[in-house]
Amino acid sequence: MRKKVLIYIGLLGIAFLLSNLLVAKILTINRVVLSNTTALTIERIIHGDSVFKRWCIKNSYSFDENIVSKNGYVFNFSKAHSTSIPIQITGVLNILSTLKITAINEKKSELNWNTQLISSNFFTRIFTYFKAQQLSKQLDIFLQHIKSFAENTNDLYGFAINIKKQTEPIVSFYTKSVVSSFKYEGIKESYLTIKHFVEENELASTNTAILLNINKIKDDSTTIMIGIPTEKKLVQGKFSTMQMPPEGNMLIAEYKGMYKNRDVIYRAMENFIQDNSLSKASLPYEKFSTGVLPIDDTSTVHFVMCFPIF
Repeated sequence: MRKKVLIYIGLLGIAFLLSNLLVAKILTINRVVLSNTTALTIERIIHGDSVFKRWCIKNSYSFDENIVSKNGYVFNFSKAHSTSIPIQITGVLNILSTLKITAINEKKSELNWNTQLISSNFFTRIFTYFKAQQLSKQLDIFLQHIKSFAENTNDLYGFAINIKKQTEPIVSFYTKSVVSSFKYEGIKESYLTIKHFVEENELASTNTAILLNINKIKDDSTTIMIGIPTEKKLVQGKFSTMQMPPEGNMLIAEYKGMYKNRDVIYRAMENFIQDNSLSKASLPYEKFSTGVLPIDDTSTVHFVMCFPIF
């Protein structure tokens, strides 16, 4: 019995020795994920306080500003805006790591998270190896969470933003400037005016949408542009025609809520355009397919935000 025990201990010793010979003193961890989004989009998640907070909440990470934690690991992100981000990892272990964001092309990017674990002596190499395996798994999960969030516009911008082809090739517009405090009366009057103009000149199409753009010039002046899709073009006085390229691209997103709060969808569109290096083709407009226009700031509205782009 004693002999068997000695043999067993000897075999364990040999296995331990061989394992340590095969395990390097310095273990390099290099985890990579590809994202079908731009590098700027990834940077918005890492460096944007409100976006990063939403990301943490969605993926059940505890957070305090730039420090997030989960499963015993604490990640302290550097606040410096850079595509090479130092991250101090503490908790289960204590090491410095770097997350690099690299643009592959105009639509794709790469996230590369790397660090090293060093064995202090020969006898800790096996334990360091298992720590490296556990950390690699955590980094993979972390990167996948970033990738999934970045590729979902609803998560990232708060709205499901899509690029679609133009659907209103010809639009007859009426433009009017009003005192800002009377803009809602101005919207109603402008709509009735363009509607009468279209009917009188037999320009109407089967598309009954109403297109609205409000531009506040200054506190006491607002310009209202309101349009109706038409079959033909006719320019006359304050009535103009906008003709979109049939194959032109349009950035769209749906908004439901109080009219005075619609700035959130404008900011989301602007951020999407910036992150994806798009160019604006013309002014954005709100498309009311139901025909129900706002009558005051507290009106509950439903419209599709449209932004012509190149």
